[in-house]
Amino acid sequence: MREFISDNAYTRLVKKIATLAMLIVMLLPMAVFAEEDYSQGSSELASKPRVFDKADVMGSEVKGKLEKISNDAKKKYGADVIFVAVNTLNDRSATEYADDFFYKNGYGEDNDRNGLVFLIAVEDRKWAISTNGKTIDAFTDAGQAYIMDNVLPYLKDDDFSGAFSKFGDYVIDFYEKYTQGKPYDKSTLPRKKRNILLSIAYTLGVAIVPTGLIAFCLIQQMKSVRKQTTASNYLKRDQSNARVVSENYIRSGLVRNRRMDDEDGGSSTHGNSSGGISGGSSGSF
Repeated sequence: MREFISDNAYTRLVKKIATLAMLIVMLLPMAVFAEEDYSQGSSELASKPRVFDKADVMGSEVKGKLEKISNDAKKKYGADVIFVAVNTLNDRSATEYADDFFYKNGYGEDNDRNGLVFLIAVEDRKWAISTNGKTIDAFTDAGQAYIMDNVLPYLKDDDFSGAFSKFGDYVIDFYEKYTQGKPYDKSTLPRKKRNILLSIAYTLGVAIVPTGLIAFCLIQQMKSVRKQTTASNYLKRDQSNARVVSENYIRSGLVRNRRMDDEDGGSSTHGNSSGGISGGSSGSF
């Protein structure tokens, strides 16, 4: 080829090839690390997998556990429960991404859009829960907050596999409570178990210490009291006649008010970009 072109033309060609090669080298990392926006519908989701780990953060054991949870939720409660791990949200909010992931990939089309997405964006350090259909009422705002209080420690430690596993632990229980007509909410959430011995010690401390202090003060005040055998000491020295004093007491009663639990908060909702209604929550870690 060199013998058919001039030196100048050859030099220009070499420079162009070098420039092109440099551009390819510069753009190659962008091509490698650019991630598709799976919330807009993707051929990778044509088979509608319920466990989608594009960030490669779930262990095989956890994937198996989540798939079983999703299958059970579908069979028993008619809900599509989707677990999603991506690297980036592509400059979108976690809520929008999760909502669109559910709707635009066709989840819930056969069950009145019933189901949820639990999303973690690893590089953006964002999470979101998108609830849809009957699941909006099954996973109340208070219920989601309770779940995430227990999931966030895993996220903050970058234990993403553990976070998905922990979230999965609550799914079937929440659906079961909903089908029983008692969805988890402010007044029905599980109470944290307290150490029995610590509770007893705390109770005794609260009861005994103040009582002992009060008794001690009363005893100190009674040191000047002496036994009297006659009533003369109770009369003023210049008083010749005793008079009878009567006192009338107004009857009073103690009214006890039963402590009422805070009103349940239910579930807040918002419109999604597909024209549907979704519930859920989101945050950072």
